[in-house]
Amino acid sequence: MPEHKSDLHEEIFTLSYNSNGAFPFKDVYEMPVFIRQFYLRKLIDTKNKEEEAMKKNAPENAKPSTKRR
Repeated sequence: MPEHKSDLHEEIFTLSYNSNGAFPFKDVYEMPVFIRQFYLRKLIDTKNKEEEAMKKNAPENAKPSTKRR
């Protein structure tokens, strides 16, 4: 598979998989490139913000506890 096709299908999978059904494969495949890339950037930004919020809200001392005998 040529490199660009691999990238295309990676984008299609990512949007379809992470959209909870909002973007079916066919719709993403037929979507204009600039719109598909817009939604990919939004998805990446959203996931990054979610990760930052999780890290920020995690307890400071959330280290695995070890039992001492």
